[in-house]
Amino acid sequence: MSTNLTHILKFYRFLFIFSVFSNSFSQTLINLEKWDEKALGTHSDSISILNNQYVDSYLPKLIQEANRKNSTDEDSINALSYIINFSRTYTQYQNKYLKNNGTRVSEGNNEERLSLLKSMQKDLEDATRLFPRYPRLTDYLMRIVNLIEQFYWQNQQWKNYLQYATNGLCLANPENKYSLYYRIGAAYSQLNESKFACAAYDSAIYYIFSFHEDSLRQKNNRFENILYRALFARANCEEKLFLDEAALRSWNHALLIAADTLKKGIEARIKRNQWDEGNLPAFEKYYTAQVQSSQNNLKAARMLLLEVIPELKTQPARNDVERTLSLIEYRLGYRFQALERIWKIITLYQPSSTVTAENDSVFTSYLQTYAQLCFLQGNYELFTLKRHQPAFIYLSKAAEINNVNQRQALFLLTYLLTGDKRDIIHVQKASEYGHRAWNFEEQELSLTYKQLLAQRLEWIYAQQGDFDEALHWRKAFLALKN
Repeated sequence: MSTNLTHILKFYRFLFIFSVFSNSFSQTLINLEKWDEKALGTHSDSISILNNQYVDSYLPKLIQEANRKNSTDEDSINALSYIINFSRTYTQYQNKYLKNNGTRVSEGNNEERLSLLKSMQKDLEDATRLFPRYPRLTDYLMRIVNLIEQFYWQNQQWKNYLQYATNGLCLANPENKYSLYYRIGAAYSQLNESKFACAAYDSAIYYIFSFHEDSLRQKNNRFENILYRALFARANCEEKLFLDEAALRSWNHALLIAADTLKKGIEARIKRNQWDEGNLPAFEKYYTAQVQSSQNNLKAARMLLLEVIPELKTQPARNDVERTLSLIEYRLGYRFQALERIWKIITLYQPSSTVTAENDSVFTSYLQTYAQLCFLQGNYELFTLKRHQPAFIYLSKAAEINNVNQRQALFLLTYLLTGDKRDIIHVQKASEYGHRAWNFEEQELSLTYKQLLAQRLEWIYAQQGDFDEALHWRKAFLALKN
């Protein structure tokens, strides 16, 4: 009896230590050489998954109270009758619902299944109150709690699941708790309880390293996969809680063990967490504005972007937001305001010390945005407002910057300079634009535009008296017709 008491006291000592750990929300859990060696700190708003509105941890209390009781012979006899009732009900349940030696639950009447499980649970709890030291009582109880837990999981009854899964922690073997904690985290995530989910994933990671570090060293796929999923899920929760440093750490750890096909996505999340010095609330607004823009909710997107600009910490982030804002404002009809906004970004841009502006991909992207808006404005001036001089100015800018509309801009400049036969000026310039448009094979030009371009080049050379070259372009036009 004294030996059993010693084991029980050790168990509750471990349970107390574990509860303290959970409440401290520890982040110090990586001790492999490839992970950070320094302590990773703790969250300031410590919480516990063992004590919240979703959980009534009655099972540890029941066992603790029962263990304080001195059982009599009559208690033992009464407890045995409950165990016999449990055995009969379990045999009925197994025959009806379990296959493959009781390892897989078959489909069946949910209410009847749950009723049988609850009946077995009550018999085992009554037996525990009377005679907690029955050798296999804890094993039986753990089996039934696990079955009820699985039932609620399969039926997506997350609050009921958490009740049983959290109680099941006091019965589970420590080396297997990592998977139970992971599922608890997933259930809290389904309830949008990111704090509790984060704590559960954190505990899952702790137990993986505590009991399966050797497997991780040997690159065991099973434990690497569950560790990756736990890190990924924890990072998502930390982002929702705007814990930018913690999220960045989790993403970096996940990147170390991610499959090659997943690394690109993880790197994108890391970049997201580094944006504007980890200003996740601002990024969420920026991302929401981008979604609104993609759904053509342009006014809402513009209001969000104007709201987020004062919240930004760095100039690069401000440039990103202003560039997006310029595109949205142009679509809303604030054309000159949009052009001025993107031009201001370009004129004030400061490249990093290691590159020049010409070799800076970020600066190039801003130039391309400016060229895109210049091309659109040139079209608007030429075809809607019929104003040739402003059209020429904007199209010339679009033609000299490397962008997706460059060939189209060159064509339109040729078209513009040869459009009014009574007012032909810069014939040489029209010829230059025309040849560049024709030879710009990196970008596609429609067949109609190619035909029109050949005709304009024919006309240019005819005006210059170079009839051989004009004939060449006439033949090119005819070839396109066939």
